[in-house]
Amino acid sequence: MQENFNPPKKQEHLKEGVKPIFVSVGTPGNFSKAEADDEQGLFQNHISKDFGLHNPQEINWEAGAPKLREQNFLNSGELTYVISTLDSTDKFSKGLFPCTSLIVCGISKKTGEKISFLTHLAPRALFSNLVEEDKKDEFIDHLRQRLTEVANQCEEGTVDAVIVGGAYASRDDDRTKMVSLVGSNYIKSVNDSYIGSIKLVSTEVARILKFEPTVVYGPKINSRGQDDIYFDNENRRAYLVRPELSVNTKDFVPSDIEEERRKWQ
Repeated sequence: MQENFNPPKKQEHLKEGVKPIFVSVGTPGNFSKAEADDEQGLFQNHISKDFGLHNPQEINWEAGAPKLREQNFLNSGELTYVISTLDSTDKFSKGLFPCTSLIVCGISKKTGEKISFLTHLAPRALFSNLVEEDKKDEFIDHLRQRLTEVANQCEEGTVDAVIVGGAYASRDDDRTKMVSLVGSNYIKSVNDSYIGSIKLVSTEVARILKFEPTVVYGPKINSRGQDDIYFDNENRRAYLVRPELSVNTKDFVPSDIEEERRKWQ
């Protein structure tokens, strides 16, 4: 298991004494001894206990629009994206295969509480050639809404943000196998959608919060497994549960993504 945080640049957006989001990255086996029991919910309960999460709310990408609206989660319909409320709860989201997650946290000016929101975004649902432009525009509007809430409600110098998850296919043997199964156009779409989503989300964070989020540990390379993300709001501690770890990925800032992309090819 890796104990991150290794910021790729100085965290100048945080004032003295405010810690960045720390992210622990590991496989399910690193985090839990309950992997032998597959009953629904058991692994989640064990993870919550181990990570010290208290009544975490699930940001469920697969929930229908009525349920998401009931929770005041922003979305553009089923299997597009979900943006949680900005509050003091612990949070988690599961099933990040090509999907990515943005975590933003800060300290409330009004109450002094630590508050945060978490997203679950399907890049191909917004960045492939088949997507209607209004879906992407709605996502941008919703993301700006939450980021503006953070900017207005949080003390200056207390806000931090990270991006996790995503998938990318390289040109090695695994890619050749994937091409034979799903086609090169699909793989190009997955790759380009990942890059596009990171750039867009980072641009909006930088525009409103005035700093770049860190992309923690990069995307999964040639992996069909999924990531799960758990966030301990009070301690600014995130846990990225990944099927397997790679030596070819690391933390980076989105402005360096094209340079990092060459390493994944």
